[in-house]
Amino acid sequence: MALKKLPYRKLDVLLTRYLSTEEDARTAALICGLRQARVRGYLTRAELEKVSRWKSARAIHLIKNNSVALIRTATGRMLATRSERRRLEILRTLQGVSVPMASAILTLLDPRRYGVFDIHVWQLLHAMGAVRKKPDRIGLDFNNWYQFLMIIRYFAKKLHVGARDIERSLFLAHRAHQTGTLYRVGVSTKKKRDLTIDEAPMRVVNRGVTVCLFLSLVFAFAIFYLGWIDPQGAASRMALPRRSWSPAPIRASLSWCEPMMS
Repeated sequence: MALKKLPYRKLDVLLTRYLSTEEDARTAALICGLRQARVRGYLTRAELEKVSRWKSARAIHLIKNNSVALIRTATGRMLATRSERRRLEILRTLQGVSVPMASAILTLLDPRRYGVFDIHVWQLLHAMGAVRKKPDRIGLDFNNWYQFLMIIRYFAKKLHVGARDIERSLFLAHRAHQTGTLYRVGVSTKKKRDLTIDEAPMRVVNRGVTVCLFLSLVFAFAIFYLGWIDPQGAASRMALPRRSWSPAPIRASLSWCEPMMS
């Protein structure tokens, strides 16, 4: 996914052009429902699953692996601390909660101070020169998220809106100028991951060599065993003269594997 050449040199000009201060109905309802969680002091499992479906339904099976007690404890500790680093670290102890998912949880709990750490937004910020590292968002960590957070909070204060409004406006600006799609159509997540692993071809070769060696040893052992237990019978069945044992059969059985091992 790439961006067209942006006709803006300053981020505040772009934000003024695409500024959005109205939340969609589904998100607004979810934000309203999570106000009880802030009063209560923790999220329930059902609430966390709703956030997961809103941000990325693909993570829901991992979210469900967390126990009710673990979710209550982790989200309670997250809401109790004022440290942004600790909030992110605590949320990431839960299965299925990545940095973007953690940012979504914080955003829905407090949209005035947080925005979703989205690949579209990060790529746009990189194109505008606001950030200079990792335009594809691979391997982003707390420092990258905190830099993003400071940027959207700065413009939120400047334009008298919420941080979520700035993030949503950047998302809309990216969508207006993007070319192509985010993911390749028809390629599963697992397959995409396999295509990026450099060791995958070597693993296939190693497995083939292992199977080859195992079958060769079985074949060689069978020849040796038949010749040892019934030399005359084995020789007659194989139409071969009886002779003393030598390693030649083993070498012969291994010869068909040599192309794979070279």
